[in-house]
Amino acid sequence: MWDDRTPIMLITLDGLGDRPSDILENQTPLARAITPNLDRITTLGISGIHQPFGPGRATSSEVSHWAMFGQTQPFPGRAALEAAGVGLEIAPRQAHFHCSLRPAEFREGELHTLGRVSGEDTQDCLALFDALRVMPSHIDFQLLPLRNGECVLVSSSLTSHEISDSDPLFGHIHPVLLPVALKHAQNFSDAQESASKLASWLRSAVALLTEHPINKQRIQDGKPALLAPVTKWASWVDSVDSFEQTTGLRGAAVTSSALYRGLARTLDLAEMHIPSDLTDVAGDFRNRLEQGWQLTSDHSF
Repeated sequence: MWDDRTPIMLITLDGLGDRPSDILENQTPLARAITPNLDRITTLGISGIHQPFGPGRATSSEVSHWAMFGQTQPFPGRAALEAAGVGLEIAPRQAHFHCSLRPAEFREGELHTLGRVSGEDTQDCLALFDALRVMPSHIDFQLLPLRNGECVLVSSSLTSHEISDSDPLFGHIHPVLLPVALKHAQNFSDAQESASKLASWLRSAVALLTEHPINKQRIQDGKPALLAPVTKWASWVDSVDSFEQTTGLRGAAVTSSALYRGLARTLDLAEMHIPSDLTDVAGDFRNRLEQGWQLTSDHSF
């Protein structure tokens, strides 16, 4: 029996806050927007602020959504959600990471990323990932395709996933980083050993990519070489209780990206996936609301 009380619908306007703009007299688009529907909803209910991690503590989108769904069980990691979102199956208790191939250059001996790959780089990315897959390595690893220029790096040789990112995030400021053990890792020794193994794999990958004929040709053609495989979002899936087990509510989700599709699948939510239609934002949003409303007929959340 599902919970037949008034159903709950959570609508996430992800990114709506935006940033202040000079064009809008230093206000955000939301502050300047005419919002009669949101204003009407506000007058009918109760407003509040959800601070799952305490006042003033910002966190990543994926951890925020995990908390918004009422989850206090350990977060499996964003790479796990991204993998689930595209249908990849990863065996339990295996360290895995999101791995992006980035254009990069050496500056004074340090490797600096130069943005992200584009659609024009697709074939080169595929060929370079294939070369990395057969690279001799002291660790067992797999590179599972995710999307253009991105894979999930899985290794059964790493006994810990509590490892920092090698992606510098702000590549115009920082060089590519070497992964290290997280300070508060449950088993710091295992984390150190695993970080060292991953760092060694990344060094070997950069050496292979530096000498690869595709990158030599790219440089001749005036294109940046695809030299930097960067890792982030370390993940480890043991067992995850379903949304219904943790909340008592029968849940469903209308999703728009691999991340949120993966979140729904990980929590065993009935899922309706609708790729974003940026050519008709209003129609896209209306479609999502209508589909969500239909799901409330047999789901309590």
